Amino acid sequence: AISLLFVSIIGLVALRLWTGGPLHPRRPDKSLLSVLLLIPMGLALIGPQGAIKPPSGSGSGGALVTERESPYNYIQVVRVGDETQLLLNEGLGVHSIYNPNRVLTQGPWDYFLIAPFFNNAPFTAGQVRKVGIIGLGAGTIPREFSAVYGPVAIDGVEIDGTIVDLAQHYFHMNEPNLHVIVEDGRYFLQTTKQHYDVIGIDAYQQPYVPFQLTTTEFFHEVRSHLTPTGVAVVNAGRSCCDFRLVEALAQTMRSTFANVYIIDSQRFENSLVIGTNARTSLSNFYTNTARMTNPVLKSVAYASIAYGHIREEKTSNVYFTDDRAPVEQLIDQIIFDAVRYGAK
Repeated sequence: AISLLFVSIIGLVALRLWTGGPLHPRRPDKSLLSVLLLIPMGLALIGPQGAIKPPSGSGSGGALVTERESPYNYIQVVRVGDETQLLLNEGLGVHSIYNPNRVLTQGPWDYFLIAPFFNNAPFTAGQVRKVGIIGLGAGTIPREFSAVYGPVAIDGVEIDGTIVDLAQHYFHMNEPNLHVIVEDGRYFLQTTKQHYDVIGIDAYQQPYVPFQLTTTEFFHEVRSHLTPTGVAVVNAGRSCCDFRLVEALAQTMRSTFANVYIIDSQRFENSLVIGTNARTSLSNFYTNTARMTNPVLKSVAYASIAYGHIREEKTSNVYFTDDRAPVEQLIDQIIFDAVRYGAK
């Protein structure tokens, strides 16, 4: 609540500037600026002592199992019911889930499993032989792939070695077919000679989205490491009704990939953006999923069709390049609009 108050105050000040209120952008009110500068100090004095961020996780609360600080993140491992969840920094989102009693999470990670079925029909699960993950986290995606596709070769790239250590200890990330690489994802792609049937990108930690993993040059690099029937899958966060980041990513990807599709996840406010290396059509997905025999894949396909608002992105518009990638500006606009309009 205190953090929300802080953001709201900043939003109101920005709104006064935006609407031409008594604050003049060239002559800021020094007394007001002084108050704003004192707010973080006040929060430090009245805020809770102990853990840097109390665990909250999934809205229903959770018990803190452990916490770590790394050069990249403040990390929490939280237990919520049967689930072990990975939270990063402010804890605004769940980045990985482990549940020993089930394969699927009902979260965005499930939808990575069905991305290859956008390929031309007939496409079968046996055609998926090698998977690459940029943003391994605590290993939710490779765990699901191993359970559904069997021991396919998986390269999992994670920049934060502390997350890897916690994942192996608390999330049972010990699949024998998983090769863990502690490395920057883009550097890995620039130096590897491997090709993949699926490249999953789960490295966007909103509100901190690494711009270098959003650009058309990056997606060209991704496509160069796909097999002829390979697909790239991006997990993009959003609000309930603001899809600007999703659309910007999809349209940037459309400038690189043959076809691009979007699926909205059911449990969390995320969308999956899927780019195909081969020329495809949306009808392929319905044809391929109708022939599925694996019950786990069939359940994800059903959820996608019933609730995922599956659509093709046909507009090609390069929003993000290595020379100009205003990702932070776009996210700031989304946040300020949520404050200004009450997230309507």
